[in-house]
Amino acid sequence: MFDYPLSHWTAFFTAAILLNLSPGPDMAFILGQTVKRGIPSGFSAMSGIWTADLELC
Repeated sequence: MFDYPLSHWTAFFTAAILLNLSPGPDMAFILGQTVKRGIPSGFSAMSGIWTADLELC
């Protein structure tokens, strides 16, 4: 059933790790706010995203 060679598993796990480590759109938004308006604005953007994520649960 799972008769895949080691090269397939290696490629799969490498892609999975890289996708998990890459920043998403929320990190780009936080970084953009921090660069444009400073660190306090970056923290506000981060808090807003965290609050929105908590309400989805």
